[in-house]
Amino acid sequence: MNRWTKEEIEAEELEDRRSNMSEERYCKQIRKVNEKIEKKVLGEMRKQREAEWEAEAARRNARDEEKAQRWRSMDAAQERAYWQGVQDAHETAERDRRQEAARARKPPARVGGETATAGMDTVAGNEAAK
Repeated sequence: MNRWTKEEIEAEELEDRRSNMSEERYCKQIRKVNEKIEKKVLGEMRKQREAEWEAEAARRNARDEEKAQRWRSMDAAQERAYWQGVQDAHETAERDRRQEAARARKPPARVGGETATAGMDTVAGNEAAK
């Protein structure tokens, strides 16, 4: 439910008195009222964004604290296992990257059922073209 604000009441009264005012004076006063409303809305939007940022910061801090607590609770064997897992993950990622790069390379063009080499015509390729 929207609640009336003093600025909206002021704008309504200005509208009622508009016929008794010059256009320039009315525009000037209604602009001031609209600027007040805009400033209030922007302030509320800023407060809402700050609340969202604060909630996100709290979430991230809780996540990081949980990680730190988990790390502090590990013994030496668990730490070694963790770092071995990290190393395995890096090696797997590197292997996958190399395989993807190899798949991305363009295969050689095929002419007349044979693989063509750059700058050289094959006998089968010449005969196929005839």
